[in-house]
Amino acid sequence: MPRQMAARVSHGPPFRLRSSTDSPSPIRCLHPESAMKRSSIALAFVAGIAAIATVFYFLMPQEPESRKAARIAYGEKQWARAFNEASRRLKEDPKDTDARLLQARAAARIERDAFALEAYGQLPNRPESAEDLYLVGSILVRMGRGAEGEELLTRAVDTDPAHDEAAGFLSQFLFRNRRFEAAGTTARKRLAANPADDATRVLLARIHDSTFEPEEVIRSLDDWMARNPHPETSSAEFRIETIRKLLARNHLRLHQPERAIASLGNFERTDRESLWLASRAKLQLGKKTEAVEFLEAARQATGETGNLEEPSPYVGAAACRECHAEISEDQQASRHSMTFRFGDQPDGLPWNGFSKADFHSEKLKASFDPRQTPLSLTFESDGEEVHGLMKFIMGSGRHAVTPVIEPEDGTGLRESRWTWYAPVNDWDITPGQPRVPASPLDLMGVAQSPDMIRLCLGCHTTNPSEILKREGRTVADRGIGCERCHGPGGNHIEAIRAEIPDKAIGRFRRNSMGTRPQVMQACGECHGTMGRDLATNSDAAVVRFQAMTLTFSECFKQGQGLRNGFDCLTCHSPHHDAETDARLYDTKCIDCHKATGTGAVNTVNEANARLCKVEPAGNCVSCHMPKIPSVQPHTRFTDHQIRIPKK
Repeated sequence: MPRQMAARVSHGPPFRLRSSTDSPSPIRCLHPESAMKRSSIALAFVAGIAAIATVFYFLMPQEPESRKAARIAYGEKQWARAFNEASRRLKEDPKDTDARLLQARAAARIERDAFALEAYGQLPNRPESAEDLYLVGSILVRMGRGAEGEELLTRAVDTDPAHDEAAGFLSQFLFRNRRFEAAGTTARKRLAANPADDATRVLLARIHDSTFEPEEVIRSLDDWMARNPHPETSSAEFRIETIRKLLARNHLRLHQPERAIASLGNFERTDRESLWLASRAKLQLGKKTEAVEFLEAARQATGETGNLEEPSPYVGAAACRECHAEISEDQQASRHSMTFRFGDQPDGLPWNGFSKADFHSEKLKASFDPRQTPLSLTFESDGEEVHGLMKFIMGSGRHAVTPVIEPEDGTGLRESRWTWYAPVNDWDITPGQPRVPASPLDLMGVAQSPDMIRLCLGCHTTNPSEILKREGRTVADRGIGCERCHGPGGNHIEAIRAEIPDKAIGRFRRNSMGTRPQVMQACGECHGTMGRDLATNSDAAVVRFQAMTLTFSECFKQGQGLRNGFDCLTCHSPHHDAETDARLYDTKCIDCHKATGTGAVNTVNEANARLCKVEPAGNCVSCHMPKIPSVQPHTRFTDHQIRIPKK
């Protein structure tokens, strides 16, 4: 390099290099001595930081090896090893709360539930992470403390929506307990967080299958099938045969027989359910011979087809009238058929209007005018008014009518605080309402979850899903129609027209009303407690649940000796209102309690006759089945325990 240039580079100011395009961006070159100086400073700084870090490393306490091993094992899902390592650390230091937490978590994972709860209880503070809420919640569910477990599981999902195990466990728990609306909500949240979660997609399909929403089932399973044409898992929920049958069933519910057959694919000829579904698909296609052949093959596969629910469309009660005119007329005139109305269709209700102060507080007032359109109730507290539209009206009017209220702000349906009672032709407080509402909205009544609304509709209508959408054949049924007890009737009508041997009725065929347990189960779906816990077992609390109290009676317990059994249908017809002439019931009693009666074999009759200290000649019901007051105001129900009256 020329001396002058070198001198310039060594001592002169920075210079600017230009590109061929004469770029204006300068590249500044540091003086060599300056660069060396700065480099030395940087190296010294790094060395200083390293020295400080080294000092801190040796001064700061190190994580004990056993606790570290437990933490790593837990992260790798080696639960037993994590438990052992955490326990080893606690022997070294019983006050190590981090090790205690790992021990509690690992114990929960290996389902040492009592130990896990004890370990959690020894922590100074209650853990609030989604992981711990999930683990404790699942323990409580396994221990039968479902309500407490559900609360913690819900908090876990709210804390961390991406915690797959918490969302999965909660949705499965809700599904098993027939909380379909809540289960569906949780499952959809889980899918939103993890769209590839096939287990939840299948669960969501099963939920919709349980609530008779075939379109939603098909939507969920079609997506699953596209993702899993040949799944390898052995789980029943994921076996392709199970998925295919679930798809076929719901295509048949929509009267899509070709798609049902395509969904079944090439199934084993020993698979009874697939054969049965194929027979129903052929029936819907009008192929009588093939329908009968598949049905016979299904019978040969297992010996019987049983009372499976028909994979069939609903047709509504009006469709039954053509062949069952007399029964249809009786049923449509019964109170069963009048158990439900939409809020804008109150025709035929004998109720009256009212305007009165609350019985528990003069500051609370309510009023209702049955002539207004649309129907609504007005509630007032200290001059503040809230209004609620009548969404649904529950009850035939024989005992009472309770509206379901929809607040103007759309915050969810509420059971009206006020009920109309037929015996007094007046309005009074609905059972289960608080003495003093906690808020203006609570003036309307107790808020009801979507699952509770569906449960109510399940006993007041034929098909709750169609009622909620206000769309479908059963919407025209004012209450309980034929298909509520017999199952959807579309296949039955086609079977009659095709004149095939099997009439395709899901349950309770003519002249074959099912076994006694089946009858009791069917009636108990609405005339039992429906799984609810009663606040008390007093007579007033249980008297309205006739299907339950009947099973307490000796007549029911000893009914296996009767030729025709003893159940609800022994005395009542489901197609018309209960008889009010006591002599008709006396005849039923005497038929069994006289040694010469025809209701049972004589040995049982003789024993039954001796049970009654009075000659069984009449007035049986007035003594052994009196009407007693219910917890529901102004109402009395017949005691079905059939017992010696209390003194």
